[in-house]
Amino acid sequence: MKAASIVCGALVTITALPSQLAAQSPNFNLTYHVERFANAKLSLVECGAVVENTAKSGGFSVNTQQFPDQLVIVSGGAEGKGVFTAQCIAVNDVTVTVLQGIDYREKKSELGALADRLHGAILKISE
Repeated sequence: MKAASIVCGALVTITALPSQLAAQSPNFNLTYHVERFANAKLSLVECGAVVENTAKSGGFSVNTQQFPDQLVIVSGGAEGKGVFTAQCIAVNDVTVTVLQGIDYREKKSELGALADRLHGAILKISE
């Protein structure tokens, strides 16, 4: 039941985020990816680690919060360029990934590209 609440909260955040940002500035670009994987293919720990390492290797600031067996949130960005948020969510025997990159520009830039790289890295380790 807690996992369902976490997923619902994450989806509400995703749904509300574009309208909140649009109200603040028309000059942004949102890139996001949502995937589901069997826990046997991708654990929360693996998911959080690959996001953290990929973002750090790209030179982005990183902050990680872990809620064992429930959720890993990795967020950060680059001052004046944009932000990213990655959520690795445990739902029964599935790991859900929600990856977002927000560029403070009208077109996709560094943070959108990071969201794409994070998505690719997670797909690769889940094979």
